[in-house]
Amino acid sequence: MDLEAHYVLGNNIDASETASWNEGEGFRPVGTFGKSFSGSLDGKGYQIQDLFINRPLSDNVGLFGYTEGATLDNVGIDGGSCSGDDYVGGLVGNNVSTRISHCHSAIDVNGSDDIGGLIGGNRDDSGVSDCQSGGRVSGRRDIVGGLIGKNDDNSSVLNCSSTASVSGRFDVGGLIGLNGNIYDYGTIIQHCSATGKVEGSEYSVGGLIGYNVRCKILDCWASGNVISKGGGVGGLIGENYSGELVRNCFATGEVSGTYRVGGLIGSSFGSVLTSSFARGDVSGISSVGGLLGDSTGGASDCYAGG
Repeated sequence: MDLEAHYVLGNNIDASETASWNEGEGFRPVGTFGKSFSGSLDGKGYQIQDLFINRPLSDNVGLFGYTEGATLDNVGIDGGSCSGDDYVGGLVGNNVSTRISHCHSAIDVNGSDDIGGLIGGNRDDSGVSDCQSGGRVSGRRDIVGGLIGKNDDNSSVLNCSSTASVSGRFDVGGLIGLNGNIYDYGTIIQHCSATGKVEGSEYSVGGLIGYNVRCKILDCWASGNVISKGGGVGGLIGENYSGELVRNCFATGEVSGTYRVGGLIGSSFGSVLTSSFARGDVSGISSVGGLLGDSTGGASDCYAGG
């Protein structure tokens, strides 16, 4: 396969036979580290149905394993399952400097770290817009998101949503597991939502984002229930550190944790919260609040009720 070529789907693809391919490993992902896919795919709104990938010992797993400088548009993954180790996503395992728009994934995805319903890892000025995900997304360890596992390095996510149920240990979010890093000031999450149930066995668990660092969150909401045995648990964001701004956001799901538990944000440090609210019931043991569990940042024009 030419990894630099431009492809177009002409009809739906029944991929159910991939379950018997490659001695049970299923479909072989397009692109690997060092041999990334850098072309384009226009799905024209057609679906790839019942895709099966079973590579629990492999990294960079998805329909596309590793993309760099590529363009993916109007591609749908409907049904099936995708399993790998690190960087696993229904559409792309590891997405680098790539634009993805109007794509969706409704496939069960599982792995260890950096697991997402659509994209496992999204970085280096990658843009994701008008995309959706569903199904069940589970990680044996950390950084698990309904749409994207890890999102950073100036990679913005716009007009996206997830209905996926999500589970993992820590850095677990209904849309994004881990968003941003200490060097990241350019990432924006805007007009996004998540409605699935989110469960984490440890800390940094949120209805939309598990752990957010230095990134703006604008005009977003989450309605799924959030459950964790640990701390940093929020209806919208589990832990928000050095974030520039959270504005015009809300959460309505029930939130349950042990410490630093908030209806909107579990822990908020060094960030500004404005024009936002939470309406779900909140329960925990220490540092529990209807809006914020623990905070050192400012909040204005916000309220909570549940």
